[in-house]
Amino acid sequence: FPLYYHMKFAFLVWLQLPGLD
Repeated sequence: FPLYYHMKFAFLVWLQLPGLD
């Protein structure tokens, strides 16, 4: 499971989190 893929997935989830400017 590539690290870059995990980082990308975590980033996409972070973008969807509310209250983070």
